[in-house]
Amino acid sequence: MASNLLSAPGGSTGTDPVIVGTAATTAYVNLRSGPSTRHQVLRVVASGAAVQISNTVQNGYRYVIHNGLAGWIADQYLSSGGSQPSGETFTTTSALNLRAEPSTSAKVLLVMPSGAVVKALSGTAAGWRQVSYNGTTGWAATAYLN
Repeated sequence: MASNLLSAPGGSTGTDPVIVGTAATTAYVNLRSGPSTRHQVLRVVASGAAVQISNTVQNGYRYVIHNGLAGWIADQYLSSGGSQPSGETFTTTSALNLRAEPSTSAKVLLVMPSGAVVKALSGTAAGWRQVSYNGTTGWAATAYLN
């Protein structure tokens, strides 16, 4: 397909949303095909349901995934409180880049030494975990975390 015919969810062009953690819905809420009340309701999500949340917010709606279905939920109905792992840590198995985004092409913020203890944060992406090391938050490849 020609790239000029492709668009990101909600009709905008640009990078794909990055899943950064989980949240719970605070009420019964509509999962929509785009970031406004004009967009189609894909399903109604029950209060207290877990959803994967992204770092993409448009018009007060956050791009999320609920039980495998991607869509948009009004951010005001999402609570990320309690989704942070409580004190979970990892140890690096070799010198490891701490990156700004979950990608090998993302900017390297610093290099963590082998054996470094890092604090797990809520963000996850395929093969990546959001961590904190010596006050710096970034993304580490999970293959090098133990």
